[in-house]
Amino acid sequence: MRILPNLFAIGWALLVLGSLFLTYTMPAGMDPRERAWSRIEVFLTWQGTALLIALIAAGLSLARKDARGSQVWWMSWGPLIGSAVIAVFVGLAVLTAKLL
Repeated sequence: MRILPNLFAIGWALLVLGSLFLTYTMPAGMDPRERAWSRIEVFLTWQGTALLIALIAAGLSLARKDARGSQVWWMSWGPLIGSAVIAVFVGLAVLTAKLL
């Protein structure tokens, strides 16, 4: 069962990269506000899916009682930590945009 955390980590990474790639390559629309909301929607949809994969991987790690700090633990909890870092970064960007 050591391959399952690797598959979840690879799936999470592909979803995160997909969210960035699809957000960047969205076609320009007529209205800049509409285009911005469309990009945000695509980004958050893919990030939400990546978060779901990360939660499943962390849940399986809890069920298996993986040793903290082991490679299997990091492959299971790493995506969740990565999603938290992305969420903090996006939150800071939103907060900065609101303040300035």
